[in-house]
Amino acid sequence: MNFSKIKLLALVLFCCGYKAPPPGKPDIEAPSITILNLKEKDTIRDTFKIILSVEDKSKIVWVKLLLNGKEFQIDTIPPYEFLLPPPHNKWEITFQALDRWENLGNSKVFEIFGIIKDTQTIDTIQKK
Repeated sequence: MNFSKIKLLALVLFCCGYKAPPPGKPDIEAPSITILNLKEKDTIRDTFKIILSVEDKSKIVWVKLLLNGKEFQIDTIPPYEFLLPPPHNKWEITFQALDRWENLGNSKVFEIFGIIKDTQTIDTIQKK
């Protein structure tokens, strides 16, 4: 076997070692995320379980909960559920989902609130 045939064989093996798309058109659409039990500007009083529905043509690798832009929790098994403690003030939460073709889907940013405690009212009640 001469050197040019070895180069050709190496080139063929090198080029075939990539992630091939499924038959037909590969999945290029990002996963869609639906939050089932949380609305914009909700007030969270206790630890709250958020349940998501994530739809995509291919398998979902992970779903992340981002809290104020930072990664907070990851779930890899449907149904995708996240436990969220009550915020001390306003939090911005976002969800991201990644499918096996590395398409990243994002939810819109949700603002949620915790209970605002009025310390002056509490002090007044305790003094009486």
